[in-house]
Amino acid sequence: MEIIAILFSLLAIALYKTNQKKKIYYNNYQQCLRALADNDPSLAEYLRRKNENN
Repeated sequence: MEIIAILFSLLAIALYKTNQKKKIYYNNYQQCLRALADNDPSLAEYLRRKNENN
């Protein structure tokens, strides 16, 4: 029974770390899109329409 508890806790820790990385990667993606939108009017328009729909 202890082995199952240890495996479950390791899995929970791995899931937490993965979710943290996912948040960082998504934030980096959004920042890159905003930076590119400064030079690309069509991308800026797409992002504006996307934000209006959400």
